[in-house]
Parts: sequence; C-alpha cells; structure tokens
Amino acid sequence: KGRYYIDMSVDENFADSFEQLVRTIYGKPLHKKPKLGKIPAYITADTSVVSGLYTYKTSAISAVREFKPYALNRCREYFEVFVQKLDELRLNDVTVENNFDDIVISKIESMQEMKNECIDVISAIIKNFDSPEAGELIHEFFENISDYTQWPEGLSQWSEIKSDHFKFILHELFLYAVSYSLKYNNGILIKEILSDYYCRMRFKKELTSYAFFVMNMKSLEHRNSRLSLGRLSLKADMLSDGVKSRIDIKFNDIMQADLFLFLHSRIASDGYYLWRPVTLVFA
Repeated sequence: KGRYYIDMSVDENFADSFEQLVRTIYGKPLHKKPKLGKIPAYITADTSVVSGLYTYKTSAISAVREFKPYALNRCREYFEVFVQKLDELRLNDVTVENNFDDIVISKIESMQEMKNECIDVISAIIKNFDSPEAGELIHEFFENISDYTQWPEGLSQWSEIKSDHFKFILHELFLYAVSYSLKYNNGILIKEILSDYYCRMRFKKELTSYAFFVMNMKSLEHRNSRLSLGRLSLKADMLSDGVKSRIDIKFNDIMQADLFLFLHSRIASDGYYLWRPVTLVFA
C-alpha cells in the first residue's frame, strides 16, 4: 500500500512508536480523519448573486480585523459590489400573477448567503470601529439599497410589489446593524445610522427617516391570505427564521433592536415618523 515509515531510533519514544506500528498494521489508527464539514456555499453556488462577493467580503473583514488603514475603503468596495448585484435580482420583466408571492419568497431565499455575508461585514465594522466615518459608510449603504425599493429609472409602468424582496432585505439588514450596535455598545455608530435623514434616491429631493425602511410588503399579505396561513406577520416569521443561521446574535437581540427603534422614533420625531416593530408579535 505504498511506503510508510515510523522512526523507532529514539529510545524515549520507542513505546509510542511501537504502538503506532501495531495500530498501522491492524488498521486501527489512534487519530481518525474527521468527516468533511458542510461545503461552503460560495464553492457550489451556480448563481451570479453569490459569486464575486466572497472575495470582497474576506478582503474587507481581514482588513478590518487587522486594523489596516484602508479597512473602511475595502468595506466600501464590498458594499458597492453588493448593491451592483441587486441589479441582477430585479423583477421588472416578471408578470404579476396570483402566485407572485412565490417568486418574491424564492428571491429572498436566493439572497440568504449574500445577506449573511453582508451581515458579517457589517458586524465586523461595528465590533472594530466606533468612528463617525464607519457610521457614515453604513448609512450610505442603506441609502443605496433603498433606491431599489423605488420606481426604477426608465420604466413607464411598474408595480410596487416587484420590489418586495428588496424591501425585506433592507429592513432585515438595518435591524441587524442596530442589533449589533446595541450588543457591542457602539453608540457612535447608532448615532450616525439614526440621526441623519435618508434620501429616497429615486426622488432626489425627498428626505425621510429610517422608519421608512419598514415598508408594507403586499406580496406577504397576499400570501397569508392566499394560503390561509392565519399568521399575524409573515415578515416577523421570516425574520425569526433568518436569524437561526447566525451564531453571534439571537432573535431576542433583533426584538430588542426593534423595540429600541420604535421608542427612538417616538422621541426623535415627535411621533411623526414611527418605526413599526413587527418582530414584537413574538414578545
């Protein structure tokens, strides 16, 4: 079965070497090779949604953890590529039919790996940076995603329901950003993310608060009715399921952030722009 050797020339190690020899002869090694773990999604993914992002993600996180002077620039590069990938997920040419909610759910599920990688980058920034520049970077990222929830440029007709998958991921990522900021006591990033207005990019002059990110998803309302699910909030269900793939944060952290945002919105805007805490149906 090929060549194999055991060094038995050192007296002090002779007993161990002899046992190793006997185990090898009888095929009973002391240390067994472990089974392979789950294959990484970026290797098996056959869609362009995931491919191309992993390299940017690892580069950004490595730079952040090593406190490289260019770390935030690497994160900015990742966010820019992430937003560009959203173009591939548009549903502009898809016909809205009775089971359109199936398409929306499928799109959200296809973005799962992409979303988790993005959360990795956001959490790395929050854990390692407490500067206004880091907060501004995340603020800009959410503003750019919000552009995809609006009527696209160049289209004469459009249905709001076609952006429901973008509405969901924007809402979800924002909840995670606030959750990590609270968990790691990063008050500077919370201030930067919440204090400034967001610009609805499709309508250049229209400013709004972060409460705008909790948008109605007609596809989920339709699904709840069409399938007679009887759920108080399908969005809350999906947010609860999504956090199960994370090991560094729990659903209670998401709910805590949801409550915090509701209270903050009441104080900051005199009740005009109110954040709707959908996950608190589980409270």
